[in-house]
Amino acid sequence: MGNFSLIVYKKESARPSLLSKVLESFKKERFEDYTQEISLSENCKGFLVTLPYGYEKLHELRKGEILRFKNYMDSLVRDKSLENVILTEKLEHLDWLKDFKGQKYNGQTLYQALLVYILIEIFSGRGIKIGGLDIAVVHGQNNRVLFEIVGMLASDIKYLTVISDRKQELEEEMERIYSDTGLSVGITEDCRSGLKNADVIINLGNLGGMGINSRINPKALIINFCQVDSDKAFAENTIINSVEIKFPKSGAGETKEIAGEFFGSLQLAEIILMHKISGEAQNSVLKKLAHEFRKDGYAISGFVGRRTLIKTKGIMVGK
Repeated sequence: MGNFSLIVYKKESARPSLLSKVLESFKKERFEDYTQEISLSENCKGFLVTLPYGYEKLHELRKGEILRFKNYMDSLVRDKSLENVILTEKLEHLDWLKDFKGQKYNGQTLYQALLVYILIEIFSGRGIKIGGLDIAVVHGQNNRVLFEIVGMLASDIKYLTVISDRKQELEEEMERIYSDTGLSVGITEDCRSGLKNADVIINLGNLGGMGINSRINPKALIINFCQVDSDKAFAENTIINSVEIKFPKSGAGETKEIAGEFFGSLQLAEIILMHKISGEAQNSVLKKLAHEFRKDGYAISGFVGRRTLIKTKGIMVGK
């Protein structure tokens, strides 16, 4: 587990008057007064630092004020044993904050970790067990992610299809998964045969522009983990590109209240949960994230489709 800090800035509700600007220029803010410590677990704390200036003001700070903030952050990192300092996206473009750019989180890892919960959320409410679904996974460039995805599904299904042009690279690990879990994985290079009967297609690759619409079930649900736009490849199908997260009322919920307008819900949940499992062995990261997500009381509140947020009942499925 590891402590971390989020740096955001003051939101200005109205345009400040000339007088307030003059008074502010003589005022020395105590950065400690704008730092909130939130306990997320016994060994993980978040430190939310709000720069006491509006975004425009941050571009014109005096060197002395910048140095004061840097010294404050250096002491915070040292005294609180911070593992990471994370800037909201707009602050990443400020040169004087570049020394504090830590590891970036975009929510994609947590999104992948929630695969089984996504399937259960969508199908169980309709009385459909996910073990009875025909599931196909489109391989991307990352073997580790594929193996983790397959491993997460192993306890709930008995067979799935992987579409890949690198069959030989995958066979040994798929045989090990079968030996350990009983999940049988068929690997094929033929998109047509691999996708035509699928109820669910998990996209880890780039199928955009391949013109495969005629080869797949038009009612198949597409869970898209690929950063590239796959709308053209699945023009008739329901696509889930991400999820929205409901936070528990614990320290995580408090963090969401303060930093929620600077970070997306999936991104912020990933930041918190990744630091809670920090220091543990990094194999099976997705399983560990999924376990913490459920244990801490998070929930999926909605699904991000092609362009809008959709609720579970609004998702069309083929079964």
